[in-house]
Amino acid sequence: MKPKVFVSSTCYDLSQIRQEISTYLNNIGFIPILSEHKSFPINPENDTYTNCIETVRENADLFILLIGNRYGSKNESGKSITNLEYLTAKEKNVPIYIFINKKILPTYEVWKRNKSGNFEGIVDDIEIFKFIEKLRDSGENWCFEFEYAGDIIECLKEQFSFLFKKMLDKRKIEMNIKDRKLFDKISPEARRILILKNELFEFEFFNQVLFDEYNKIELLKDYFDYNILTKSNLHISEPQIFADWSRSHFRTMENISTSFTNLFNNKLNQSIGAPGEPADLNGLFLVAVAMTRLLEEMIKCSLEIKSVSVNDEMVKIIKILGGMFDDSINTLWRFPQKFHEDVNRLYDKIEKGEEDIKLDITVVLNIEENTIEEFNKELENLTDYYL
Repeated sequence: MKPKVFVSSTCYDLSQIRQEISTYLNNIGFIPILSEHKSFPINPENDTYTNCIETVRENADLFILLIGNRYGSKNESGKSITNLEYLTAKEKNVPIYIFINKKILPTYEVWKRNKSGNFEGIVDDIEIFKFIEKLRDSGENWCFEFEYAGDIIECLKEQFSFLFKKMLDKRKIEMNIKDRKLFDKISPEARRILILKNELFEFEFFNQVLFDEYNKIELLKDYFDYNILTKSNLHISEPQIFADWSRSHFRTMENISTSFTNLFNNKLNQSIGAPGEPADLNGLFLVAVAMTRLLEEMIKCSLEIKSVSVNDEMVKIIKILGGMFDDSINTLWRFPQKFHEDVNRLYDKIEKGEEDIKLDITVVLNIEENTIEEFNKELENLTDYYL
């Protein structure tokens, strides 16, 4: 199916340029959409503004905006048709190519220094300058300058070629992924990394998936950071039951820590692969997801410990157990940012031509021995007290 290209501009002052662009688009197999063409879709029940906006929304695969010295007629909001068409294309998130006539730019620069000046005879409405300012100086768009239709056509040739190459690269990446379903699971940012395929793209990909997954539990981490505890439905008053409950939660946290260690030492390094060998992208994805789920469980367990209702003589033990894994949780939460910084340092080394570009992937989860000893001692004292 041929791509449809909406050409937006005021018609009368740029009619010849619009026609030449339409001819070019037809010649390369695209479908140009211009309001002066008989093929322009019209709904008789809608006004001019609505018809143009709906055509962009429903038909435009690409959007070309031409700016001359005319702003055109305005609707009740004060915006021209071209302005509304542009906003619709931006909302639709289609590729937008903006071209501004060189002849108006000197006057535009004068207007920027004297916005109360009289520019009658040069432009039909100073709103055109405000539109250019929004398009050109806001940093939101890349704007090209033109004098003749040929300038626009030559630029479009380059841009369409780049767009086509990007699509080919994306297809190549999709075809190379063993599990095609992976591409549908990851974020646009992670897909972009696989498409660009920089020298350290495996590390970048793993790091991006980790960032994406961590974002899903950010609210839970806020609860942990600010010690936001929900009302506990559990009250423990029996010493032996409390001791068993405490040891069970301690073992749970220990098991999670051990699982993290196994992920790093085994699955992660295995998925990255040896130097010169392709990485297992599915494996990297699974490691990132598993890491996040383990961290989520660790935070939940910590909050559960801190929320439990106990007798006064058990409060000290709860404080020890509840804070025992805080450093581990914070270390794991900081890991994606640290990993990102480490990868950037490797890129700096590559740029400088250095050969030592190894990445040491380690996470150390330490629990002070004296803290564990204090925890066990307090539990023994509690149970001895009630014997």
